Amino acid sequence: LKLKHSSVARRAMASTAAKPAEKGVGTAKLPPCGFSVSGGKKGNVPVKVEKRPKGKKVTLIANVQGSAKSLLSALSTLLGCGGTLRQESSGQHWTVEIQGDQVERVNTALKQLGCLKGVKKDPGDSDKQKKEPDVVTSRNVAYDKFLRQGEPGK
Repeated sequence: LKLKHSSVARRAMASTAAKPAEKGVGTAKLPPCGFSVSGGKKGNVPVKVEKRPKGKKVTLIANVQGSAKSLLSALSTLLGCGGTLRQESSGQHWTVEIQGDQVERVNTALKQLGCLKGVKKDPGDSDKQKKEPDVVTSRNVAYDKFLRQGEPGK
């Protein structure tokens, strides 16, 4: 899943950056997008799936600070699905609900938007950045001579 280079991702990031953050505690420490998602105690991303009545699944994003409304609009634009907001009992954090089982897509989108705080880096991410050179293998099979008969200059 690549959302990074899509025009939808750029528009979503631009629209969230232009909106001011909602009034609340800790708005000075928010990234430029106006919202942040705080990791759990073990450093994991606070995204989980909840099963609702009639077999409906909902992806929950907990510990959202700042403009949760702009996070919801950015994710719904990027993922192409609906959602809603719920304020947690503490009154400082929000929970964003996205329709469907979207855990992998939401994790990717949150990393690309740069709004994660206190989350451990995956060891798999560093492996992706260090690309190994492509290995070119040559083969010598009996029917190669037959296949090359149609090629000019061989």
